[in-house]
Amino acid sequence: MAIERFMVPGEVEPVSHYCHVTRAGDTVWLSGMVGVRADGSIPEDTAAQFDIALDTIDRCLRHAGGRPEDIVKVQVFVTDIADRPRINPRRIAYFGEHRPASTLVEVPALVDPRMKVEIEAVAHVGARGDAAIRRFMVPGMREPVSHFCHVVRAGDTIWLSGMTGVAADGSIPDDTAAQFDLALAALDTALRAAGGRPEDVLKVQVFMTDISERPLINPARIAYFGEHRPASTLVAASALVDPRMTVEIEAVAHARG
Repeated sequence: MAIERFMVPGEVEPVSHYCHVTRAGDTVWLSGMVGVRADGSIPEDTAAQFDIALDTIDRCLRHAGGRPEDIVKVQVFVTDIADRPRINPRRIAYFGEHRPASTLVEVPALVDPRMKVEIEAVAHVGARGDAAIRRFMVPGMREPVSHFCHVVRAGDTIWLSGMTGVAADGSIPDDTAAQFDLALAALDTALRAAGGRPEDVLKVQVFMTDISERPLINPARIAYFGEHRPASTLVAASALVDPRMTVEIEAVAHARG
């Protein structure tokens, strides 16, 4: 399978050693896009920055042969979690009924101190037949806080949105370990709804608001994954979507049947 790497004409030059978008087979990976205009200026307003970033995602996606309805997963980084409602109208307008899996976290800073939001994405293009994209709003799971679905399956690949420690009644325990137990249970429910199992998980990414609490979540990870250790990244986030939340986990899996 050939890998194509695109430097898209007319787009702002990457700030480091990467390209705008890559494609391997039917999978398209889009770099994080920010709110920089063609002339290099950056608007002060977060919503305006997000509009520019999403327009850039769209152009790069189409350059690699994709369309908005092909997007299976997005990750959004904001420097102020309170700005989340301001970007939702554009998300709704852009994705429509084709909600992707999604994670949104607050970070202390982006590559320019004027930047307030960044979005990256993965798409599955040319889906037909058994490879068609299926988007799941899982019965019994809490409604997503924004315009996304719980889990997306494209062919044998399953993309799981970030899951947090919210109980069925909407309460959030104070304890990080208890939150992680709830988040991992939600991840498992969504994974199984899409036809996957714990041993199918390829990669997880965990966000914590206090990195020193990492040892508290390890017992649940060991119990859940057992000998089927996934690849993993764990990073500190300055905030999650609710100030009571202290941990979030997202994942990608390869279903084997």
